[in-house]
This record gives sequence, C-alpha cells and structure tokens, in this order.
Amino acid sequence: MLRDRSLRRALRLGDRDARVVRLLADGRGCGFAALVAALGDPDEVRTRLSALARLYVLAGERATTRLSLVQEAAEFAATLAAAAAAPEAAAGTVPVHFPPGRDPPRHRCVATGACCSASFLGPMSDNDRIRVSGLRLGARARVSDGADALESVEFQGQELWGMRRIGGDCVALGDDNLCDLHAEHGYDIKPIPCRQFPLRFHRTPWGLHVSLLLACEGYDRARGEADAWSTREQEVRAFLAEGAHVPASALPFEWSAGVPASVAETRGLLDALLQGFDTDIAAPADPLTPETAEYTADPRALLATVVRSFEAATLARAAALSEGEEVAQVAAAGLATAGLADALEGDAPWFDVTGLAAHKARLAARATALADRDEPADVTRLGRFATGLDALIDNAQAAPRGAFRLSELARRHLLDVVHNDLPAQIALGQLDAGLANLARRLRFVEALACALSAADGASEVTARHTTLALKVAYRSEPDITALSASWVRRADAAT
Repeated sequence: MLRDRSLRRALRLGDRDARVVRLLADGRGCGFAALVAALGDPDEVRTRLSALARLYVLAGERATTRLSLVQEAAEFAATLAAAAAAPEAAAGTVPVHFPPGRDPPRHRCVATGACCSASFLGPMSDNDRIRVSGLRLGARARVSDGADALESVEFQGQELWGMRRIGGDCVALGDDNLCDLHAEHGYDIKPIPCRQFPLRFHRTPWGLHVSLLLACEGYDRARGEADAWSTREQEVRAFLAEGAHVPASALPFEWSAGVPASVAETRGLLDALLQGFDTDIAAPADPLTPETAEYTADPRALLATVVRSFEAATLARAAALSEGEEVAQVAAAGLATAGLADALEGDAPWFDVTGLAAHKARLAARATALADRDEPADVTRLGRFATGLDALIDNAQAAPRGAFRLSELARRHLLDVVHNDLPAQIALGQLDAGLANLARRLRFVEALACALSAADGASEVTARHTTLALKVAYRSEPDITALSASWVRRADAAT
C-alpha cells in the first residue's frame, strides 16, 4: 500500500510495480539500465514506468505539475462552497454558457409528458419536498396526499427524494399528459427538477454550462418557435438561486490519464474544439429554421474532426510533460479515443459482438425484474435499447451511408448530439473518456434510428425515428457508458 499525503490518496500496487518504486526510492534503480537488470525486460520497464507516471506515483514532471494544480482545485472547491452557502448571490454572478453553434439545439415545452417518465424524478431540494408533501392533489393524480407522492432512493450514502412513480410515470401525471401539481397549484409549486427539465447544468471554473437532455420529445418540435438562449438566462439564474442540482467538474483537469492541465489550458482546448461548430450548415439563411437551413454536415465526420484536434493537443501536452527515457511518452494507443476518428469515418465494426450480446442478456434480465415490479415504461425502454444493440451486432452502421438516407431534420438531430454534449463531456472527468462516450452515444442513436426505420419498412431515417432513438439513449446513459467494455479500439484490432 502506497500512501500519498500530497494527493490525499492510497494506492495498492502489484508486486512488480512495488518493486520498481522501492528500487527508485532507495536509489539503486535510478538509471534505466539498472531497472532493466532488476526486472529483466526493457519493454516491461517502460510499460511499468509509464503506468506509474500516469498515476503520478513518480516524482517527475507530471506529478510536479499535478501538485501545482491542486491550488486551482482548492479555489474551485471554495467557490462551490460559497455558492452552496449563498446560492442567490452566486446565481447573480456566475457566467452562464449556452449550447454552441449558429443554430444550437433549444426547446419549448409542448406537453409530451417525457419529463414525467424518467427512472428517477429528482433529486428534489429540501424545500421541494416540504412544499409537495403538504399539498392535496386533484382528480387527475393517482394519489391525493402530497406526502404519498414522494419516494426516496439511496445514492452514494445519501437519501435523495423525488416524485413517486407508478407504472413508470409520475403519480401526478394525468391521462392528458398534464401535471396535476401544475393544474391545481400552479407552475411554481412544482419541484425544481420538473420545472428545469430538459435543462442540464454543469459547473466549471469558468462558469455554468447549460445543455439539454435530448430525451425531451418536444425539444425539436418547437424548433423555429423556441426563444433564443439569451432570453433564458434569467430563468437559469432563478433555478440556481433556488438550489438546482448542479454537478461540478473534477479538478485538476486530466485530458487523458496522466496528462494534467490547468483550467486556462482546458478552457482554451474547449474553445478550439468548438470553433468548427459555426461551419456545419451549408448556405445558411437568416433566420435559420428547418425550412431555410440545409444541414449537410456529416455528424460523424464533425466529431472525428474534433477527436483528431483533441488528440493532437493531448499528445503535444503529454510530450511537454515527458520524463525522459525512463518513462515512455503517452502514445496515441494509450488514449481512450484511440482509433475513434477512423471508426467514425469508416464502416468497420465498432463493437465486439460477444460483448454486445452479453450486455443484451443483462438488459433482458433487468427487463424481467422491472416487469415483475410493474414498470412498463422502463421495460419498453430496455426493449428498444436491445433493438439498438441488435443493430450494432448486425453491423448496421453502414446506414445511413448505404441503405438508409437521413432526412434533413434527422441529420440535425444527430448534429445536436455533438453540439449539445461536447462541452458537458469536457466539463466532467477525463476528456478522452468523455469524447469516447459521446461517440458511442452518437453511434447508438444512429444505429437505433436506422433499425426503427427498417422496422417501418422505410428507406429514409426520419425525425420521428431519431426522436425516439434520442429518448431511449438519453434515458439510458449508464447503459451507453457500459458499451465501453465492448468498444473495439482500432489500435487493439490491428494487433
């Protein structure tokens, strides 16, 4: 066990790694040749030294840089603590950033009820819970007492509260897809998560990033009618002042494992990656609407360009943190995005069929358990997710390049996935892992939309197909992330 007080962590090392650390610590293995003599294999020494450097175990350039960035993390933590203590004051000062691009995805509520059928309708604030528990509900609700309209879940040692579901829908949702709380007591009485949907917030050191949960079936139905994002800033700040749930980025930033970067460097990289988002519309008209804008960009090609730009910047950053011959530089094969750009632009299989089949079997077991608990909405969602996996297994990614053609608005939906999610993925966790997860989401939505189109006997993927595929994907984020276990990295496939 290695206890690292500087980074406040404890690491359990294997015997061979621990031996390298002991040799370096007592001075007998300071040279590369000495380590090779002790372990017997130069390639093994390079691999172990590189891995230890990526974990910041070695007192080299990377670890020194990582420690120097700890102050940024402390300052960000202090900012978050101040915001939690005085949310109203913080809401008035934090910079707010909206989805990028000349025609970013936005929405207006069209009462589809999509916000009322999530797996968990929360988390509520304490004020939400107290307010709702004291209400009497009307005739359209399935319970009459507000206290019976709540349920809690245990998550990471916390008890989180949300609206209770029956049969997969909120107990306050009527047959007319309208909310009883809203109808009986007004908009402002509803919990924050209900009013906020489909807005998502992520807090970064440079401000608050706003994006959409594209599970909202009506997010594009109001395209052309929805107000510009700038008109919603006051609404966003009101949610913050009221105590809306806001996940925060982890600091210091890592572009890839063992590649730390400052806040300013990460913000600069994000700005560089977003530069191409203003050029994905051919012959744009003014104002931009589905009728006047021609969407000709290939969503996969756009993301591939982003991935290649990211990898170039990351490898340059890794080279600047090189530790000399004793630690090999981070190679392209070491990135979570390795081979991703080529996969995005090609038609080779993305996923290991055996892994996808195993994932599908786990989904079937979960669907059976949910059916026993009378959760039909989630059973339907998992069934559609399995359809998407079948499409991936059948190598359906040749469409829409081949058998299927994307309607213009369907193409816009796939572009929305990239525009909407890229900044959020960069704000949270390691950047290469975020980009890889974004690519898997895009690929899954495309595959499921093609499968739905084929089931309809259509030769074109329409907005109806992509809208349903988006709902399934964004309600299944943990399952999308789990696809990483089946991701075939091109560097691995080549060997």
